Amino acid sequence: MTVRAARRARALALVLAMPLTMTGAVGGCRGKRAAPPVDNGGDAGATTAAPPPVVRKVERPPLPLAPPPADAEIITGLVEAPAARVHKRTLRAGAGPRPGRNDTVGLLLTGWRPSGEVFLSTAERKRPVQKSLATMAPGFVAAVQTMQVGEQAMMWIPTELSYPGTPPEGAEPTVYRVELVSVDPAPPVPPDVAAPPATAVASPSGLRSLVIRPGTGAVRPRPHDHVVFHYTAWDATGRLVDSSEVRGRPSDSVGFRHSRGLEEVLGLMVVGERRRAWLPVALLDAAGPNPPTGPWCYEVQLESVERLPAPPPAPPLTPPAAAATTADGTRWVTLTAGRGGATPGDDERVSLEFSAWQADGRLFDSSVPFGRTLDAPVRKLYASWIPVVKAMTPGQRVRLWVPAPAAAAAAPDKPGGALIFELELVATGPAARPVAPPVPPVPLVGVDGGAP
Repeated sequence: MTVRAARRARALALVLAMPLTMTGAVGGCRGKRAAPPVDNGGDAGATTAAPPPVVRKVERPPLPLAPPPADAEIITGLVEAPAARVHKRTLRAGAGPRPGRNDTVGLLLTGWRPSGEVFLSTAERKRPVQKSLATMAPGFVAAVQTMQVGEQAMMWIPTELSYPGTPPEGAEPTVYRVELVSVDPAPPVPPDVAAPPATAVASPSGLRSLVIRPGTGAVRPRPHDHVVFHYTAWDATGRLVDSSEVRGRPSDSVGFRHSRGLEEVLGLMVVGERRRAWLPVALLDAAGPNPPTGPWCYEVQLESVERLPAPPPAPPLTPPAAAATTADGTRWVTLTAGRGGATPGDDERVSLEFSAWQADGRLFDSSVPFGRTLDAPVRKLYASWIPVVKAMTPGQRVRLWVPAPAAAAAAPDKPGGALIFELELVATGPAARPVAPPVPPVPLVGVDGGAP
């Protein structure tokens, strides 16, 4: 990718391509120019010339980039910067609907920096981008919300309103030419999105919920059952933060793969039910660069439940005094003796059945419901597991208490704090070939994010 293409791609991601869950980090739009990447064909000793730059058509703005025209509409009073001014000038009137703050819009657009450089354009793709306004920069959103489908407009966005979140170092004002092509309405914001009504039922965790539409099922899912459900989530201001209904496909996984709060909500429901729930921050998923800062309101509709085999019950939260200790402080005990025989070496492949809990006993992963094992060379397992697995024989079942520092070093993709594991060595296989290419560390089965 050329430098210019890289900058344009970064700018596109900055303004439009933030994921709907708002988990992506917001990068700056300026930075040091780096040399284009060089493809050496995989030969560390080879060098090739950088590809020639791509010549792009220059797009000239229909109106001056500065200052905004005197007859431009002025939009002020945005929460993010009440005194800042967004200017908008209609180039062609529209006749269709206006979008709401959470709607998905189809846009043809070009963006310019004050220097006249084009940093964003749909001209080459020749088709509109489709994005939720809930994910875009506040000044851009305010201007687009005044438009009608079919309208073309120029808009001048001040620096403090040109970026989702806090403007990065070196931020600049931006100017756009926009055509609003389409509007897809978002799910309606609940009237009580900011706080639950008195009729909402409270749980000891702080969750409050009420049934919007009763279901017809009789089975309530357990944390390890497979569930298919639709959901939409808003923050306390009514801004949409995530929605399977907007994406048009339901969530499809086991309950423990989601946040504590959503797992609890699902456990209250039956198939066909739609429920509204208010989740405090403590019950939301704090992972990612932009964790929630306040409560969220969810609407959840349970489509189906599949009962899966149950993992072991929650273990004792502290190890017994007789537990063995490894070099990183992991304590472990044998629950079931093995059948005997040789213990596996570093390069030998093993098949493990496992379950994993956080320090408070909440299950966060298990191979048991899926009827699968984790298969990998011993040396590719989590570091805290390796000395224990190397001491096991087939059929042996153990429990490990991994302290927080060791858990963070050995399994940085897992929940923070101390972790508890149960492992069963199901089988061992032949030694891996020393010349085999390296592979990335083997993750716990199915832990790939995707939580709302």
